[in-house]
This record gives sequence, C-alpha cells and structure tokens, in this order.
Amino acid sequence: MKKFKGTPGPWINVGGWVDAENNGVICSLSSVDRKPEEVSDANAQLISSSPDLLSALQQLLEIYGDHSGKAWATSSKRRALDNARAAVNKALGETK
Repeated sequence: MKKFKGTPGPWINVGGWVDAENNGVICSLSSVDRKPEEVSDANAQLISSSPDLLSALQQLLEIYGDHSGKAWATSSKRRALDNARAAVNKALGETK
C-alpha cells in the first residue's frame, strides 16, 4: 500500500487551526466563512484526526483486505471494505 506523501502526523487542533508537531501549520480555519466557532473547532478536530484515521483504515485493510476470506462474504461487509479502500485511495491521491 502506498504511503502518505504529505506532512506526517500527529496533527493537533489548536483553536481553529491544525498544527503538525515540529512541522508547522497544516491549515487555518478562518472566520471568513462566517461559521460559528464551535463549527470551526469541530472541523479542525476532524482535520487533525486525519493521519490517525488514514492509518487505522490502512491497518484494517491489511488485515481484512483479502477478498478470499469468508468473513467478508456478505454484500454489506464487502461494501464497507470497498468504502474504506476508496477513502484510503482518495487520501493518497489515487483514483479508483
């Protein structure tokens, strides 16, 4: 599986902006969008969790990504696995 080429985590939410420890600011959420502070903080929290979410999905795909196993025989489980794979591909800039 390809590795993420962006700024490595951990990323932390620091009051409306996301910082990568020792690597500087990843993004800043401004009040230009006129969102309440609570919404901006929630967005920053989601963005700051991105490296952890990507890593967790990659680990799950390594464990459960083999389509030959019976554990993923139901269509809903296969769909969930396909969605996880699509999310990882999107995060890594791969089109599928």
